[in-house]
Amino acid sequence: MERSPAIRVAGIAGPGDPFATPEDTLETLRLVRNRYPKMLLCVASNGLEVAAHAAELAQLQVSHVTLTVNAIDPEIGARIYAWVRAGIRVLRGVDGAAGCWNGSARRSRS
Repeated sequence: MERSPAIRVAGIAGPGDPFATPEDTLETLRLVRNRYPKMLLCVASNGLEVAAHAAELAQLQVSHVTLTVNAIDPEIGARIYAWVRAGIRVLRGVDGAAGCWNGSARRSRS
């Protein structure tokens, strides 16, 4: 920041989904927030496990969360995603594509 004071936004995005490793993503956001309290924070995700971390994202004042939707049909999604990792689980094919958004959607409705 000392070399580029014009930087106002810190964002985390791929390759891969930031919430495939939520501990690393959230720790990075915490470190940036603590060191640069006025910095805008943003995250881009496929929706994988985002709902489970919404409270902490709000606490960290993440101002922008972008959710990308590459397919609404798991059959099409299976052709886009070779695999999806959710924590320690690796899902492939239609299960992987559906898991990319269905798990997050299920939790956010409860």
